[in-house]
Amino acid sequence: MRRLTRISAHDKPEPTYTTIARFNVNVLGWIFLAAATLCSLLIRKTVVRFHSADYQIFLRKWYEHLSTYGFSGFRTEFADYNFPYLYLLWAGARAGIPPLALVKGISIFFDLVLAAAIMFLFRSLHSSPLIAAGAGVLTLLMPNGWLNSAVWGQCDIIYTSFLVLCVTMLIRRQFSWSWFWFGVAFSFKLQAVFLLPLLGVLWLIDRRQHWWAPAWAVVPPVLAPLPAVAAGRPLASAFGAYVGQGSQFFTTNAPNFMSWFGPNAKIIGHASLWLALGIIFFILAAVVKIHCGQLDTNTILCLSAFVLLAIPFLLPTMRGRYFFPGEIFLLIWVMKNRWRNWWLLLLIYVPLTFDYARNLFHSTFPLGSKELSVSILVGLALLLRETTAPIHKS
Repeated sequence: MRRLTRISAHDKPEPTYTTIARFNVNVLGWIFLAAATLCSLLIRKTVVRFHSADYQIFLRKWYEHLSTYGFSGFRTEFADYNFPYLYLLWAGARAGIPPLALVKGISIFFDLVLAAAIMFLFRSLHSSPLIAAGAGVLTLLMPNGWLNSAVWGQCDIIYTSFLVLCVTMLIRRQFSWSWFWFGVAFSFKLQAVFLLPLLGVLWLIDRRQHWWAPAWAVVPPVLAPLPAVAAGRPLASAFGAYVGQGSQFFTTNAPNFMSWFGPNAKIIGHASLWLALGIIFFILAAVVKIHCGQLDTNTILCLSAFVLLAIPFLLPTMRGRYFFPGEIFLLIWVMKNRWRNWWLLLLIYVPLTFDYARNLFHSTFPLGSKELSVSILVGLALLLRETTAPIHKS
């Protein structure tokens, strides 16, 4: 006869509670994403009235110039931004949109374009529509995103959107379109050129790319100044706008390598360009050798983030917001890897957010640019190590 054992009160299983979904889980996901998108737009609505120093000193004056002289205002050198952005300002001024609403509206519109580009990238990686939408919505909630666009009114969000499209088309093996979107990004902002070393290396090692594919990158920058030339702008002046963006005043305000040298940074400042290119090409050569010339999607995204962060870290005359494309690609890479390296975001994002607050709101922190740059340097070193992750796994 089986012996019956007495179960004490302490041996009884604990009661558990498990929710039972009232609706389809995907439907709930879309509802929550819609709510998150609404929150991101309300954030922008709350901060959009802020007048940054760049808006008061530069952007509003450019608007007033175009509002006064119309399209003929392009005859003179009144701004140091590239023509596509100035054309948008002219169109808005002609439509009678107030200057602050126009400047912030352009940037916020491209916030949505960037979110859509990231959704397209994740769909190209065969993610589900819900996951792709979640990646795009998370970008809208990223603090440095709405600080850059809705608060600062800057155009970094614009060329970053086209860089995401460039890499997406590269992953989809539509190489001509990839180079074309890179050219569009460059026609908006000179800093898009930071991605060029990686694109050039991939063009060299991938035999599927036609030798003439990079020619598509030249088309948008060549076409962009032509309307201004038609308005009376001298040809040399029109195409010299691209060079003019690179000859700004010297500064070591950004949390990068130059901040370590203080007042003496200008001595090596002009050599830092060749230092940055030398380091980047050496690292790319090492990564290509390690992977035997076969770079997968994950490595390309990781290298895109690294290059777009490392170059502004090494160069002078940089601003903290020039790291923005690298921040976006780092977020994309971390999301693709299911947040396995989430701590890298903290190492890069936190010091750059402090830099945003210091420049926008003149906030004071116990840590200066030199100390903040150490966190970014550690993040770059760890990110570089991740470029060989597939080799370690195999």
